[in-house]
Amino acid sequence: MVVRNQNESQQPGQCSDGSQGQDKEEVEGPENRLRILFIDAYDSFSNNIIALLSECLDTTANPYSIKSIKINDREFFKKSRHAFHEYLANSFDAVVVGPGPGNPTKPSDVGIIRYLWSLSDERTLPVLGICLGFQCMCIAAGAGIRHLRKPRHGQITEVVHSNKSIFAGVGEIKATQYHSLHVGLDHDIQIKKEVKVNSDLWEPSDEFPLLEPLAWDSSDKPNGAVLMAAKLRGRPFWGVQYHPESICTNAEGKKIIDNWLREAKAWLRQNRPKGKAQAVRTGVSSPTSWKRAAPNDVSEDQGHAKKQQSGVDGNGMPLHKDTGRFSILGLVDEKTIKLHYYMSERRVVVTRGSEDDIIMEHTEVDFWSLLADFKSRFVADGGDDNVPFWGGCFMTVNYEACLETIGVNATEQEIKPRANQLTQPDITVVVILRSVVIDHQYKKVFVQSITPGDQKWLRRTGNKLKESMEVSEAKFERYYMRDMTGGRSTWNYGRVSTEEPQEEDYKGKVRQCQAYIQSGDSYELCLTDQTVVHVPQAGNVVAKDWQLYENLQKQNPAPFGAYVHLGAKGTGLTIISSSPERFFNWSRSGKCQFRPIKGTMRKTAGTTRRDADEFFQSVKERAELLMITDLMRHDLQGVLSDTAGAGTVKVPKVFHIEEHQTVYQQMSVITGNLRGTGKTGIDVLRASLPPGSMTGAPKKRSCELLQQIEGYRARGLYSGILGHFDVGGGGDFSVVIRTAVKWDEDTTMEEPRRPGCAPVAMGKWRIGAGGAVTALSTPKDEFEEMVVKRNSVLHPMLNLLQ
Repeated sequence: MVVRNQNESQQPGQCSDGSQGQDKEEVEGPENRLRILFIDAYDSFSNNIIALLSECLDTTANPYSIKSIKINDREFFKKSRHAFHEYLANSFDAVVVGPGPGNPTKPSDVGIIRYLWSLSDERTLPVLGICLGFQCMCIAAGAGIRHLRKPRHGQITEVVHSNKSIFAGVGEIKATQYHSLHVGLDHDIQIKKEVKVNSDLWEPSDEFPLLEPLAWDSSDKPNGAVLMAAKLRGRPFWGVQYHPESICTNAEGKKIIDNWLREAKAWLRQNRPKGKAQAVRTGVSSPTSWKRAAPNDVSEDQGHAKKQQSGVDGNGMPLHKDTGRFSILGLVDEKTIKLHYYMSERRVVVTRGSEDDIIMEHTEVDFWSLLADFKSRFVADGGDDNVPFWGGCFMTVNYEACLETIGVNATEQEIKPRANQLTQPDITVVVILRSVVIDHQYKKVFVQSITPGDQKWLRRTGNKLKESMEVSEAKFERYYMRDMTGGRSTWNYGRVSTEEPQEEDYKGKVRQCQAYIQSGDSYELCLTDQTVVHVPQAGNVVAKDWQLYENLQKQNPAPFGAYVHLGAKGTGLTIISSSPERFFNWSRSGKCQFRPIKGTMRKTAGTTRRDADEFFQSVKERAELLMITDLMRHDLQGVLSDTAGAGTVKVPKVFHIEEHQTVYQQMSVITGNLRGTGKTGIDVLRASLPPGSMTGAPKKRSCELLQQIEGYRARGLYSGILGHFDVGGGGDFSVVIRTAVKWDEDTTMEEPRRPGCAPVAMGKWRIGAGGAVTALSTPKDEFEEMVVKRNSVLHPMLNLLQ
């Protein structure tokens, strides 16, 4: 390989207001340009709606632009209804109001949306409300908001429609719903009175004559008839309760976007003659918009660190060839450079060697911008394209640093501190110059160095590998499985002990989650807790930790297993992971992929694939994954749609079942392509944190609620990410689950049990575990799921430590 340094990195431009880009195309005749304002209620799926709008608009001959603003982004909007109305009249032809968490009756949850419905006749323009936006429209017409008896988050049902207005020519709709509240019209069908003829469904109720029903859903008895769409008579306002942009809403359900655009244009032609439209727009610059869619172990001499990515069966073959084919070993020595980011101080410390001698510090930095600049200067070509890692950087990002990327930051007083918190970095980047990659599928080993003139090391390491592969090695085969799900909260094995979550306490937190879900504040909340394992730190601790990892991988192999040991002055980090979940991967050619997992079924004696298929057909299991799939589509759309064009984000797999040695799991695959966009894998990585499978949806509101429910206890590396990006331009990161983490500084001294003996140093392995709580969850099942996931790591550790 040839290493080259680049002094300048190509950074995508941003507009002055921080938006993603500006439409390149300026079209003569503003009366022909459809300019849409999208009002984002901080919802996790808004980028999917914008992408769907762009796809529909691009099928027409007319140019268009879409600008997105948040409900409370502009200070003057909050102060002046008139200023908002003026802004609409001068800049836009139509408005789409997106969904979001919260209650439409609360001003803080709807912001400027509440000003839309009082536009004067001369300033009125077409509006489409989706979910929360739809409910806001109905409230403006006097309707009430009620709680569903059975919330519908991530559920797919059949919608019956009028075949009129925005439903004209639409066939049978299968629609994804995300709501716990609904609109009460006091319509005959809602108050259980007999509806004599089908046409009665489409007549307004006596109480709310302005709201014309367009669609209903009567798929379950507890909820009765739920209004799915309506039009405000006398005004160009329409709304739908379901989510047309969801990956599981069928093509007929998405047609309402095309139909609304047709209705909006017809209204504009009739009510905004060309002369008037021209006058209204005089002197207004083209708004910022989304662009139109274009057609680990070979021991190194020092032995300081090893990182392994694996997932192989007893014969050494990958369990899943698309994720578990390679093991990657990055080697750390006395020259290794590390970057440590301390979030509370916005400080980056650059160190060299195993003892972390400081060579540089930066304060008040944007870490991700610094990382992008660093990565752009450290590239190479000429390596084997079949090898996923040529050398580059290994990186860990803890959950709290992930939260920082979406503006969720608790104060230091709120977050319960870790031991010596300021000395534990929130992000660590390790420069890997020497590496070994094993291809389990084709039985090949690649010894690599991106250090010039490193031929001696390459020959020596290659010879050692050849020798070691010719000698069979006895394996540790002693296992003792024990049931750890009993009622006691502490288990003692000599000096090894555990602190575990209390069952009733965890169930109480599940009920708190469900209360927020019922109130409309979240669709799904990924609740977690932590188990601490106290282990004596005596003898060759590194060798013992490696043995723990080997035992974990043997009993619970996974495609993203990892062992990490980074020694330093009291702040050394050790990770043993059997994560089954890829977070984000991007290839050197720009292809990128998310693989979220939601739904776990433990394999027991006699469990078959048919059993797994039946288990994952449940409404609850499918809803959990669907919500996260839509969320991660949103994350990727937010980076790609303004440059690559709408429709470039795909979902080739959804509700796909993968078999692992100890569990079946349900997953999706979301893909896109960075080529030609000016974006990098780091751009997508930053925009997609924290991993949606560990937060719930909508992401930001859910994360804020989870901090409160979990008692402001830091999750640390659990729920964060770890992985690598290489000098060739690719990268691969897993979600930190099924993982135990130990910091050297987290060691305590335990008093001796016998007189005259020295105190015993006790290290703390921390194991996080949890699950997605939805309206369909039960506290007992959620606790048991957390225990199963935790025990997949805890049991292999205790079997070896006893």
